Amino acid sequence: MAITKIHPVKTTVQKSVDYICNPHKTDNRILVKSFACGVETAEKDFEMENRLGKPGANPAYHLIQSFAPGEVTFEEAHAIGQEFASRLLHSTHPYVLATHVDKDHVHNHLIFCSSDFVTHDRYNDCNRSYRNIRKISDELCAEHHLSVITPGMKKGMAYNEWEADRKNNSIKLILKRDIFDCIRAARDYEDFLRRMMEKGYQIKGFEFGEGSSKYISFKPAGYGNFIRGSYRSLGKGNSKEEIIERIERQIASREEWKQKQKSLPLSERKLLQITPEKLENNPRLENWAERQNLKIAAATYASVKSYGDLVNEIKRIKDTIHDNRSLMVSIDKEKKLLTEQLHYLQVYIENKPAEDAYHKAKDPDKYLQRNESKLILFAGAKTMLERLSVNPEETSVEELQKRLADLEKTRTDAAKENKELQSHLKELSSKEETLRSFLHLQEKEKQEEQKQNEKKRKKNKGQEI
Repeated sequence: MAITKIHPVKTTVQKSVDYICNPHKTDNRILVKSFACGVETAEKDFEMENRLGKPGANPAYHLIQSFAPGEVTFEEAHAIGQEFASRLLHSTHPYVLATHVDKDHVHNHLIFCSSDFVTHDRYNDCNRSYRNIRKISDELCAEHHLSVITPGMKKGMAYNEWEADRKNNSIKLILKRDIFDCIRAARDYEDFLRRMMEKGYQIKGFEFGEGSSKYISFKPAGYGNFIRGSYRSLGKGNSKEEIIERIERQIASREEWKQKQKSLPLSERKLLQITPEKLENNPRLENWAERQNLKIAAATYASVKSYGDLVNEIKRIKDTIHDNRSLMVSIDKEKKLLTEQLHYLQVYIENKPAEDAYHKAKDPDKYLQRNESKLILFAGAKTMLERLSVNPEETSVEELQKRLADLEKTRTDAAKENKELQSHLKELSSKEETLRSFLHLQEKEKQEEQKQNEKKRKKNKGQEI
């Protein structure tokens, strides 16, 4: 699990960067990474980008990503922090990342420039952008097999309750799941109450009208207290009124699903589950279900060349999706390198006139005092371009921008193709599942028939003796 916080840095950019890069907190700066800026010159780098970019109030933002104690090593947290920064900022905002190891919980500090140096747009700090931060952080935690905060339970949760939730034994979590299950199956509000009582809950405050309680409350079996269906106790959606609304939506959704299934071609429908419980031991209903499954299987067979061709096509699509994903990862790496080259080339060009003027100045010391920041930025950009193997006299900004645009187009096309292939794969996989299930059912029926024939044969043989 990782908890995230973000706040603007209004005036003390370099002071904030110096704090997060403290050698005592970052294993002697081993766990410090910067992109498109220098650790010592971050404030000047950010100033230049913000001057070129669109007007905005805050020069930088400070984001903190904290992990639960004992879940990650220092190096893993730092690697996750770099992935986090790349996904969030798309390698177009200069940033400094530092991982602190001086507390029980490992945490990352990310300070990034508010201006995008490719489009020159400002970072928009709002609820929507924070939800994106939360989403990216949770995705990375899941990918690295770390715990993730349960959706809908992020506010007002004490640590011991979160810990119980993580171990899957929270009373409130179990109650919310039972409410969800009963709402999903209920025919109406009374049916919901009956199902909850069958699960062992005592219920009070469920009535409506004058003198009735404001909240419905549930008491789990073996638990001492009633738990209110309030926002504070269980979150949104568990009051009397909200439960009734959810039941009505579920009923409407079930009806909509039934109508949709009726309108689907037979080749796109799923097989009916033929079990004694579902069919209530009704032979006529069982015969109807078997005939319906036979029609669905026949229509599905007719919609494909053969089962073997279907399996091969599914494999081909999966391989193409995998190749496209590999291509997108490769493009992302190349884009990151190109954006950094573009950034330093722009800084180099922006400050070269100051460097040229410094060499021609009659009083170099006086000129240095007035233009120190420009000269520092030029020297830093020149050094970085040498490291990145870019000759500023032979490379143009337009050339790098075109290469970036071409890469972006290739990536967009690959992503678009994958989206279409995923949809097609879902359709074909559904057909494969239908045919496989039908063949499996047929095999079971054959085995059952063979057993019955064997019993009859033994019985007849016994009668003959």
